[in-house]
Amino acid sequence: MPNSFFDYKVFVAPDSDNVDYLALGLGEKKILWILKDQLEQDDLLQKISAAAKLELPKDVFLVRISGETEALSVQKFIQLNFVTNIIVMGILPNFLGLNFRAKKYEVTNFQGVRYLFTDDLYAISLNNNLKKDLWIAMQTMLL
Repeated sequence: MPNSFFDYKVFVAPDSDNVDYLALGLGEKKILWILKDQLEQDDLLQKISAAAKLELPKDVFLVRISGETEALSVQKFIQLNFVTNIIVMGILPNFLGLNFRAKKYEVTNFQGVRYLFTDDLYAISLNNNLKKDLWIAMQTMLL
């Protein structure tokens, strides 16, 4: 039976380039770190970055996403800033205009960029196994 148009997943990419004005930091190590905005978890964020030998905000572009933020398109930002690694905490790929599946805590290569998707900081703070999984994945990606 031939495939019809309706056999395929339809994917609408966000058309805004709002990552530019949301990103903080210098990104000297060409890392984009996108996470759900959970200010109460800043201590954990600092510990994670220090363990991975990342100095915030010098080494990374940091984007905090609040519940009201519209979907983002990271492709233009990646191209303009030569980003090679993206860490995404608590956000699904399709929210970023990416049409691929990625397992949490596994580094995924897609179009020359390495992605790491994880749970949000709050979930990680409550679960030592997730902390361990995050550490292993970050070592694979960055060290």
